[in-house]
Amino acid sequence: MQRTLVLGTGMVGVDTALALQERGHLVILLDRRGPGDETSYGNAGIIQTEAAEPYAMPRSLGSLWRILAGRTNDVVWHLNAMPEYMRPLAEYHFHSAGPRHRSPRVLEQGLRDIERTRREYGVPFEALDSQALARAEPAMRQPLAGAIRWTSPLPARYAAV
Repeated sequence: MQRTLVLGTGMVGVDTALALQERGHLVILLDRRGPGDETSYGNAGIIQTEAAEPYAMPRSLGSLWRILAGRTNDVVWHLNAMPEYMRPLAEYHFHSAGPRHRSPRVLEQGLRDIERTRREYGVPFEALDSQALARAEPAMRQPLAGAIRWTSPLPARYAAV
């Protein structure tokens, strides 16, 4: 068994260590600080497995206005950061799919897509209907048809690693 040392416990270091371990390496993951002290805080220090494929940015003016006004759960933004992020946001908007709607029909389509993601990438999830979502997230500002809850930060193939 080959032994490998991976320096850094951020997202890249952890993902590298897991991939090497999956290939049969004995991996030592080392960081200069304690576990999780220098992780990617934007991801809460976890591997975001449900993002195996990128999310589309809302394209309808109504959706964008609700985000801008802080009336949705999609984004928290700060005015002073906008000059730096205008170009990346414009590119993201351009490359995103059509508008996303929050209806039972679209939720069903999303569940079919996510089931494919579970098969292809091993991403575990559970489906929540509108009532279960409201119980799980009582602070939500707008009712939704339901949601997909990611049940683990690791794909199933890493669960026993």
